[in-house]
Amino acid sequence: MFVIRSALVRTAGIAFVCFVSATSALSQDTAGSWAPTFTARHSGWDVTCDKRGEDASLEERCFMRYVDAYSPRPNFGVVFFFLQYQNGAPAISMGREFQTNLVASSLRVTPGWERPPGVCAGGPCEIEGVDAETMVSALAEGGSLEIGFTDSQGTEQLRLWPSEGFAAALADITREADARGL
Repeated sequence: MFVIRSALVRTAGIAFVCFVSATSALSQDTAGSWAPTFTARHSGWDVTCDKRGEDASLEERCFMRYVDAYSPRPNFGVVFFFLQYQNGAPAISMGREFQTNLVASSLRVTPGWERPPGVCAGGPCEIEGVDAETMVSALAEGGSLEIGFTDSQGTEQLRLWPSEGFAAALADITREADARGL
């Protein structure tokens, strides 16, 4: 009995050490592990460039975001727009608070861009390629972004984001991403 219990304790101890090591490695990719190199705010549009590591391990990124907290606590809800350049082209993610159904009943930039069939129809909402370029162009030209979805409380939401500040933020992220070769 003692031998079995001792082996179980050793096994549990090894598993715990492995868990803590894996958790520590994963937790190193936090906002605090990135050092800001550029920040700007244009109305509700934020641009951030940051880096981590040095020399050969240096990683850099630039992103632009708009965060809309559409419902205060206790029923806190947020939806966001996240733009990052990948290989010189815009890639857009639309995100939401857990349990928010982002099956976009409405996703468009008026005027200039309509959600293509299947895009943001559940799961992750990723917009790339020509669709991302067209959406970004429509926002830069002054279009308003409209997002319709069902929140975690089952309430239908229709959010309108003005493009005020978008063109200036886009100029910043484009310039800064180009300077970093992103």
